[in-house]
Amino acid sequence: MLQDEISLKQFCDVKNINLTEDYLTENNFLINGSIHQLLSLQDEVCLDFLKKLNMFLENNFFNIQEYELLFDIFIKNYKKLKFVMFNTIFFKLKNLFIKNVNDLSMTKTILNMLNFIETNFKENSVQFKKQEFLIVFVEFFKIKKL
Repeated sequence: MLQDEISLKQFCDVKNINLTEDYLTENNFLINGSIHQLLSLQDEVCLDFLKKLNMFLENNFFNIQEYELLFDIFIKNYKKLKFVMFNTIFFKLKNLFIKNVNDLSMTKTILNMLNFIETNFKENSVQFKKQEFLIVFVEFFKIKKL
């Protein structure tokens, strides 16, 4: 068990937040040792968004209706959900990278996308939110099709 998970589990126990170590481990990619992010994941809006986001990303094609639904939820709660979206995308890309580690073209494309996100979508980004959201998903689905 990681040190962050131990301290988060202790925090949960002290604050009477009923979460298992398995939940903390499974969602570590979202929590990243942050109590704020841990508490945010207890919010119904975050949980609903995460569920819909994962279903959307599991598709093999870009579904515009699902995208619009996700964006509507996202834009109403931008500050709260931005970490959920980007951490989930990073996690999915990391898994695609590991799965395709021997495919130079795929790994290069994934690394380019990660670099693109890191460079262009920092917290103080001046990107328009819908444009930001669209770019990330269009690029993600391009990678899935490779």
